[in-house]
Amino acid sequence: GSTLYDCFDDPSYRHPLLPSLTCSAYTPSICENLLALGFNMWQMKEVMQRCPNSCGKCSPCIDDEIYRDPVYNLPCSFYEDVSCSALTTIGMTALQTKTISVKCKRACRRCGTEKICSSGDDITYRDKFNNGCKAYEGINCETALAINFSEKEVKELIERCPVTCVQCIPNPNLIASPSILAPNDSLTETEHTSSGISS
Repeated sequence: GSTLYDCFDDPSYRHPLLPSLTCSAYTPSICENLLALGFNMWQMKEVMQRCPNSCGKCSPCIDDEIYRDPVYNLPCSFYEDVSCSALTTIGMTALQTKTISVKCKRACRRCGTEKICSSGDDITYRDKFNNGCKAYEGINCETALAINFSEKEVKELIERCPVTCVQCIPNPNLIASPSILAPNDSLTETEHTSSGISS
């Protein structure tokens, strides 16, 4: 059957710069230090894509055996032939839908998406209907094509709203990061200081 995007090394892969080495010769630390061995960024990325297991880019892709969804009490295996991102259309909340896609990674075909987000959603993003990222929570961002988005607009939505579009896992260190604070959060701090001076 289908491997559901399992994370496997390409057994036939050999990089032209190190033609004698198969993926099994690479370790996570070697993969991360390929630049020092004369590889450029693209060559390094190619090795990581073709040898994800050896480079330590895979996480175990398994469903939670004891998990049952909170609405219908169904096991993960039930969701193998269902689009998990579309569960909001049958009465589940965005949070329940997101929980199912985390608990049932394999069934929901979410293997290989266990990347930690390098940044949060772009709070300045607005689509052509003036919606921000949050408007797409719990739905498959690619389905925006059905509401007259061009492929370019869908690509921008996914790139600027990686957390909402489930392209990666939110980075816990980013939550308090000033880079993703709303612009008026910095104003509040200034107002705070000035009110402190006046009293």
